[in-house]
Amino acid sequence: MLVAIRWAMIDFQELVQNVLDGSEDPLRAYAELKQYEKLIKSCLTEIWDIVDTEAAKEDKNFERYGFKFENVPEVRCLILSILIDGLRLKAT
Repeated sequence: MLVAIRWAMIDFQELVQNVLDGSEDPLRAYAELKQYEKLIKSCLTEIWDIVDTEAAKEDKNFERYGFKFENVPEVRCLILSILIDGLRLKAT
């Protein structure tokens, strides 16, 4: 599945660029991206308990696979920092 997501990321970027270039219907592109968003949220929800258990074994902050994880057990969340094109994104 990871490979599929990596390929999909390329498609997402191309889709956005096509909208910006005017060669793609922005409403169709938006609808497609929202569908992917729902799918990804569903996948993340499905694995959350396992992720939470694994993260609890680590220090409060740790790095793995080139990502920085901030384990905040008080609020039961895991913050993932991703550096993309010089912009740090945080997902909770």
